[in-house]
Amino acid sequence: MDLQLECDKTLAKAFNISDSGECYKISCPQTREYCLGMLNRNEADCAKAGEYRDDCFTSLAVFSRNAALCEKISDEGKKSYCLAEISFDASYCMGIDFTPSRDECLSQLAFQTGNSSVCQSIENGKVKENCMMLSK
Repeated sequence: MDLQLECDKTLAKAFNISDSGECYKISCPQTREYCLGMLNRNEADCAKAGEYRDDCFTSLAVFSRNAALCEKISDEGKKSYCLAEISFDASYCMGIDFTPSRDECLSQLAFQTGNSSVCQSIENGKVKENCMMLSK
């Protein structure tokens, strides 16, 4: 079996049972640190999570409602999404260059706040339509 696939399966098991002890069974170092960061809500582990670092910090920031953690995210689009999730401010979504991600951010924000006017800035017609229905 592929090593990363094995690591991902162990990660899924750890998440499913919410047991950080399972994280120590993960042979892939970055995946293990991501697992520990997520389940233990630990910044130091997230910082060592390599390619999963930004996702780990996003989850911690949203969970703790701590915008300072969003600032540790290196990808600007993910950082904007994180800040929008915490501040409920659509202007952060508008700073995301990739249209599908920007539309997703706006849709999520409209759903969370119940403010369907946010949906008006969504470019994809189907996403906008779904947003209008879900944010009422």
